Amino acid sequence: MHHNNPDHGIVGCKNNTAGTITFRAEIVCGRAPDVSGQWVTLRPGQYGESSGVCAFYSSGVGSVGWTIK
Repeated sequence: MHHNNPDHGIVGCKNNTAGTITFRAEIVCGRAPDVSGQWVTLRPGQYGESSGVCAFYSSGVGSVGWTIK
């Protein structure tokens, strides 16, 4: 969760593999639909972030996970 915005979930990832990976954030929003962040592709050794914002009427980020494709 972002320290200044309780509705903003962030996933950071460093690719420690020998191949390319693609991932995105999956944010669980209390009292509002869950959201997914943008897909991010990383080459070996790269770092990147994916994020999403819950609706204004949510009770904030409940948890943050990720999906890899």
